[in-house]
Amino acid sequence: TQQVVRQAHHLLAGMVALRPFTPLACTNRSYTRLNEDYRPMHVLCRFFLEHSGPTHITGHHHMKPFLVNMPRLFEQFVAAWLQHHLPAPWRLSIQESVHVGKHNELRFDIDLVLYDENGRSYAVLDTKYKKASTLDPADIHQIITYAHAKKAPRAILIYPALPEAPLQVQFGDTTLETVSFSLAEDLQQAGMTFLNNLLTSENSLTQFTSFIVE
Repeated sequence: TQQVVRQAHHLLAGMVALRPFTPLACTNRSYTRLNEDYRPMHVLCRFFLEHSGPTHITGHHHMKPFLVNMPRLFEQFVAAWLQHHLPAPWRLSIQESVHVGKHNELRFDIDLVLYDENGRSYAVLDTKYKKASTLDPADIHQIITYAHAKKAPRAILIYPALPEAPLQVQFGDTTLETVSFSLAEDLQQAGMTFLNNLLTSENSLTQFTSFIVE
């Protein structure tokens, strides 16, 4: 239980120290029935220590299958990258709750909301870890609802890769756009391209461009 874990953490906190390891520390180990349970953990540790990644072809190492919630991971990655690289005076709000309806009967959590120097909502951002060959109408309806609730002039869907025809259409006072944060190239360069696309548009404040152009 969580209580047992907390108690164990409290007891061991003063005894356990952080030690760096290399991938070789996870190999050529002898296993018996007493420590066999650690074999999958060592394999997983080697996977991360070698900075490996899964592929659809045969590799050099055996690996136990495991699942990663990529939509959630992509959302958290984009949020963390923006928090670290977003220039002042822009401000980012993560998982912001909004209520809509005559009596605020509906509640939504928006992935990301971008605010300008005056504290006004500049854009609502929704990450989508999926192929963007065709846009899901439900995704469009959702983010337009978010933009209207926040009175934001821009509603931006963020994909790992752009559709063949990137979208930029007007819905009343809101501009709906698709932007990519590519995971198929150097992440730092992909991030700067993403940030540049995010903060520069026909409606954006051009004085901030110098902060993001390398």
